Amino acid sequence: MKMKFLKKISLRGKFSLTFKNLILFLKNLSFLKLAVAAGVGAGVVIFVLFYLENFFSTKPRWQIYLQKADNLYNMGKLKEAKKLYLDIREKFPSNPEMDRVNFQLGNTFHKLGFIHRACFFYEKVAFKNSSPYFFEARYNLALCYRKAGEFDKALKLAEEMIEKFPESEKIAEFYLIAADSLLENSKEKEAVSFYQRIIRSYPLTLSAQIAYLRLGNIFLSKNQYSEAALFYSHLIKDYPRSKLQEEALFNLSRCYIAQEKIEEALSFLFMLLERFPQSRFLPEGFFLCADVFLKKGEFAKAREICEKILPFSGKNSAFAIKVKEKLAQSYEGEGKLKEAIKIYESILKQHPYIEDIYLRLGSLYLKEKEFVKAIRIFQAFVRYFPLSPDIFSAYLNLGIAFHREGIYSGAIKAFNNALRESSSREQKILVLSELANVCMKLELWGKAIDFLEQKISLLKKKEEKVKTQIKLVRCYLESGKLDVAKKNVSLILKSFPQNNLSQLFDVAHLFSLAGEEEVACSIYKKILQVFSGEEGKVALCLFKIAKIRQKQGKIKEAISLYEKIVGMLKEKSLKDFSEKENTLINLADLYYFIGEYKKAVKLYLEALTLYPKDESDAWLVYQIGNCYRHLDLVERAEKFYRDLNERFPESVWANLSQAML
Repeated sequence: MKMKFLKKISLRGKFSLTFKNLILFLKNLSFLKLAVAAGVGAGVVIFVLFYLENFFSTKPRWQIYLQKADNLYNMGKLKEAKKLYLDIREKFPSNPEMDRVNFQLGNTFHKLGFIHRACFFYEKVAFKNSSPYFFEARYNLALCYRKAGEFDKALKLAEEMIEKFPESEKIAEFYLIAADSLLENSKEKEAVSFYQRIIRSYPLTLSAQIAYLRLGNIFLSKNQYSEAALFYSHLIKDYPRSKLQEEALFNLSRCYIAQEKIEEALSFLFMLLERFPQSRFLPEGFFLCADVFLKKGEFAKAREICEKILPFSGKNSAFAIKVKEKLAQSYEGEGKLKEAIKIYESILKQHPYIEDIYLRLGSLYLKEKEFVKAIRIFQAFVRYFPLSPDIFSAYLNLGIAFHREGIYSGAIKAFNNALRESSSREQKILVLSELANVCMKLELWGKAIDFLEQKISLLKKKEEKVKTQIKLVRCYLESGKLDVAKKNVSLILKSFPQNNLSQLFDVAHLFSLAGEEEVACSIYKKILQVFSGEEGKVALCLFKIAKIRQKQGKIKEAISLYEKIVGMLKEKSLKDFSEKENTLINLADLYYFIGEYKKAVKLYLEALTLYPKDESDAWLVYQIGNCYRHLDLVERAEKFYRDLNERFPESVWANLSQAML
């Protein structure tokens, strides 16, 4: 029945059947339902209806196509509209609305992002003065030239329009195109002049608002924050309903952040929050404030901001990762390393290929002495990022982690890799020092000497050289190279390192152990010269020299040195002197040795009073008894001998005291 009806209306114009009536008829016949049921797509159905409209309409065909294309364009169906506009150009090249078709094609390609194609169609209209689309086409063409990077063309076209149509409503927009083209062509001064003219001459236009924003951005990019803030403030104040206020408020806060005026910055960010609660700039603005707080050491404030903006940063976005990093850094700054570690671990769990996180996390593991975890992290880094510019740091820290964990072979291997990756003198010095430390730990003195000598050849600062030479002397001594050690000590003493005192004491002690007492004494005497005003260091040097003289049998010199120390001990500044007890006992022993029993017993009693529970008490009690015996104070001597037997019955001195009794 349907086909018979269609045959009846096969002659065009024979019946006055409208397209609307036809659609109603098709609906009554359930035509659309049948088509869908038969598997025919909705697009095919629409095409059939459009064809039928074209077939039965009395309008010219190009006009029906154009109307349909315009409808699609207005509905935002740009690809379908583009196809129909192109069909019109191909099928109806002589239609009277070709300018409109070309203009709409330019608009369609412009919106689709095909700027060069848009330029092609705009040009077909823009240079026809008789076209009703002439002005709009020229404006859009100038915009497209600028977007396509053809700034000279955009500027030329804009200046032509400014000259020909100075009274046009759109003249401010052409000024803006000209200014933007100059700016993007690196002609900043000329651009600024155009922006300022827009503001002066056309203050009520959108172009004036944009000009304020552009001028602010120019000065912001040049770090001229006060000037930039002036333009942003004008935009905010003079155009309270402008949508550009969103960016202006954000950039104004950036100006104050750059000047570390955080309170002012926050006030404008809160204003931005009030006026544009969904602004895309808000998280970044507060993030910048948090960054400044971190740099200023105000970690609690930085953490508070990061915690507030994190929920609005996107669950796994790049920005969310940056916020989490800052949050972790705020915990680091407060010394809450475990909290920082948890955050870094959570980031790596979701994003396992972020270089910086590995290095930060590994460093925190080192600080927390979790060396096994540090090893795992740094090993992952060198495996995932072998070409990273931070590969040297990764190998160096890996070596340090191995060293502290006691895995020396791993440490040496990692340090050698770090040495291979080192690119500067400073980096080589750092690695050679670590390699020397490992070898000294393993008592590989020959290798340690080799690394330290390489390090000295790279050092420039005298203090650093001397510090390394002290270590080198120790290695020479440990390896039995006494002559070389002596030679290096003489060089060290010529330029004494005040900040390496403890190491120099160690070297002197090693010389003393090696039987080179005079070399040791020369070192101590040099220390005395340098630190003559520091009683603690002076007393320690005197004690060391006195011990050597005591060992050498130079009793009088030793006694003289110990007496100097005892005299200094009366000063409050030496109340915490580490060798106080030994000084008293050693001097007492020397007095006893030369028969000065009164002086000896006085010092023994003082030492016993100061250190009543010391390991040397048995010896002190025994010697006090001996002193009293030599002074013929028998009752006192017996008292101390009996006391010794009661308190220290297992002591060898108790057995001797029994014989004395």
